[in-house]
Amino acid sequence: DAGGARLEINVRPEPNGPAFLSLGVELNNIDSVDFALTVAGRTTIYDVAGAGSEVKLDFAAGTRLGVGGELYLPIGVPWFFAAPRVFAGRSQRNRFAAGQFVGEYWRGQADAGFDLGVNFGRRAQFRVGVDAARVEETVRVGDPSLPQATGTQQLASARLVYDGQDSPVV
Repeated sequence: DAGGARLEINVRPEPNGPAFLSLGVELNNIDSVDFALTVAGRTTIYDVAGAGSEVKLDFAAGTRLGVGGELYLPIGVPWFFAAPRVFAGRSQRNRFAAGQFVGEYWRGQADAGFDLGVNFGRRAQFRVGVDAARVEETVRVGDPSLPQATGTQQLASARLVYDGQDSPVV
C-alpha cells in the first residue's frame, strides 16, 4: 500500500514438466539351473512436442535386450490423440517337441507402429492401431539343422484400457 511493505511474485511456467524414470527387475526361473534376469526401465518426458504431449522411452538389458519409444500427441481437442512408436529388441526362446527341450533360439525384432485413440476422462482410453515388424529367429543352442525363421509380420489392434490406480506413479 501507500507507505507499507510490498511483496511481488513473478511466476514463469516451465517449458515442460519433469522427466520421470521408473525401473524394474524381471527374474524368471526356467528350471533348477537356468534363469533369466533383465533390468528394465521407462523414462517419461512431458510437453516435449506441445502441451499435453508425452515421450516414453523404454529400455531392457540382460537376458532380454530392447529399446523403444512412443510419442503421445494430442490432436485438436485434448481427448483425441495419435501415438507413433518404434521398438527393437532381442530375446531368448526355448523350443520343445513332445515335451522335450530341443533348442534355444534368439528372437530379434524391429517394429514400428501407429495408434489413434480417444481418452475417456483420466482413467480410460480406447486405441486402434497398426504395427509392422521384421522378425528373425536363429538357433542359439541345439541342433544347427533346426528350422530358422525370417520374415515380416503385420498386426492391427484395438485396445480398451481402464486404469483404476489412485497413485500418480506406480
